[in-house]
Amino acid sequence: MITRSLQILIVDDAHFILDRLASLINEYTPDSSIRSAINAEQALALVTASLPDIVILDINLPDFSGIEVLKKIREKNKVKPVIIMLTNNTISDYRLACLELGANYFLDKSKDFLMLTSVIEEVLKLKYVD
Repeated sequence: MITRSLQILIVDDAHFILDRLASLINEYTPDSSIRSAINAEQALALVTASLPDIVILDINLPDFSGIEVLKKIREKNKVKPVIIMLTNNTISDYRLACLELGANYFLDKSKDFLMLTSVIEEVLKLKYVD
């Protein structure tokens, strides 16, 4: 368990994914603040309002693509959060597009889900460098 805190935004339209991710993050770093969005519009508003350290972002959103959200976050924000694409759309073209647009990680929901704690640990180390 980590006692340092992060601001984390989870963007996914599946409520069970939001709940599972929040639970996993709370177990690992209980002092972190976790917000969630179920669509791109909410996500962009929360990025602007809360300046998260990490954005966990799905590609398939009901209003427009998570890839578009990624692009807008990178274009419009001076503070650049760590962006983790967590998706079932693991086609190499999606992976390449996301990484080229500035995603820091591209994880497969079905097999990389638990890697999030390792990524969070890396971000904490970078944020709290002595």
